[in-house]
Amino acid sequence: MDLDQKFQKAKISLMRFEPWLGQLSCYITFKEIKNQKDSIHSLDTAAINEDGELFYNKEWVEKLNDQQMNMLLMHEIMHLVYQHIFRSYSRNQIIWNMAADLKINTDLSDFSHFQHINGLITADSLKKMNIKIENIHDKTTEMLYSELDQKFPYISVKIGKNGVPEVEGKNLSQTQKKEISDMIKDLLPNSRKSSKSELDRKNREWLNRFNLAVQSSKNRGSIPLGLKRELDSLENPELSWSSILRQRFLRSIYKKNWKRINKKWLPNYFPGKIKNRSLKAVCAIDTSGSMEDADIKKAVTEIYGLANSFKSFKLYIVFNDAKVWSWTPVTDKNKNRLKALEAKGGGGTDFRPVFEQIQKELKNRIDSLIFFTDLDGEFPDNKPSYQTYWITRNFDDQVPFGIKIKLKN
Repeated sequence: MDLDQKFQKAKISLMRFEPWLGQLSCYITFKEIKNQKDSIHSLDTAAINEDGELFYNKEWVEKLNDQQMNMLLMHEIMHLVYQHIFRSYSRNQIIWNMAADLKINTDLSDFSHFQHINGLITADSLKKMNIKIENIHDKTTEMLYSELDQKFPYISVKIGKNGVPEVEGKNLSQTQKKEISDMIKDLLPNSRKSSKSELDRKNREWLNRFNLAVQSSKNRGSIPLGLKRELDSLENPELSWSSILRQRFLRSIYKKNWKRINKKWLPNYFPGKIKNRSLKAVCAIDTSGSMEDADIKKAVTEIYGLANSFKSFKLYIVFNDAKVWSWTPVTDKNKNRLKALEAKGGGGTDFRPVFEQIQKELKNRIDSLIFFTDLDGEFPDNKPSYQTYWITRNFDDQVPFGIKIKLKN
C-alpha cells in the first residue's frame, strides 16, 4: 500500500468513527518533504500549516500502522480545530508547540480507533525530565504553556555542527535537551506563508468548517470533555480582556517597511519593521445603568494603563447610553485626569451612535473598538471594517459581529 492509500484509508476511518473529524480531513492535503531548508531543522515527523497542508517525512510515515495513521491525522487536524497556529502570538514557539502537543495528545486519549505514536509529548514523557504537569484535561493550552514556561528556562534552537539542530537553554541538562529535541521534531516554524490579515481570515474559515462539521455530523455530544473545555475556552477566553487587548496591541505596533532591510534573512531581501505611529483604538463604556460604578472605574484605569504601555496607539474614551455623551482623546496632558472622568448617561442603550461617531471623527480608520456593555441595546445593521470587542458580564446574549470577552470579577 502506497502512502496516498494510507492517508486515504485514515480519512475513511475518521469518517466512519469520528464523522466531524472525518469531514474536516477532507480539507487536508498531503505533501512529502525531506529537508525543510528554511526551517530550523529538517522535518523528521509531520506538521501542518494554516492552509491544511500536512507535510510529512516519508520514511517516518511508512513505519506507522493504520491506527497510528489515524492518530497522526487526528492530531494535525486538532491543531487547526484548537487554532494553535493562530493563537501562538509572540510566545516562545518551542514551548508553545510542546504545550499544544501535550494538550492534543492528552485529549485524544479519550478516543478509540487510534494508537499513540512513540516519541510524542505526554505527561509520562515529561516525567522523564522530572517535570510534573497534572490535570491536563482541565487546562487550556495557554495554561499549559504558562506552566512549561515556568519550569523551563528560555529555550531556543540553533544549527550546530554538520547542520544538526541543538536545543539551548539555561541550566538544561543533557537529558532534558535530548528529550526536548525529540518533542519538537514536528515543529515547522517557517511554514507559514500568510500575512496577519490572511491568518485571521483562514482562522475564521477553519472555525466555520469546524462548526459545519459538528452540525452536519450531529455528533457534538460525543466530543470528549477535554476537547469541549478547550473549545469553550476559545469562545470564553481564560485571559482577562486587558490581556487580550495587550496581545493585540503588541502584534499591531510594528509594520513592515521595505526601506529597512531585515538583516536576519540576508542575502535575501525582506522588509524590516518600524513602529506604526498611526494606530487608533476607541474604548466605549455603556453608561445606561447596566455597568456598575466599580466596573467603569476599573475599565478607565485599565485604559490608562494601556495608554501608558502603548504610546504608539492613540486612544479615545467614549461614554454612551442612547447617545454619545463624551468623546475624550487620551493625551499625555489628560492621562492623570482620566480616573476622574464623569460617566454621564443612565438612559436606554443604543450602540449605533458610537459607530456613527467613529465614522464622523476618524473615518473608521481605527484598529479596534472596545465596548463595555451588558449587550442590551440596538446594534448597527452592518459590520464595521475594524475589529470590535464586546466586554460584558452577560455572556449568554449573542452579538451580530465582533468578539465577546467576559468581564470577570
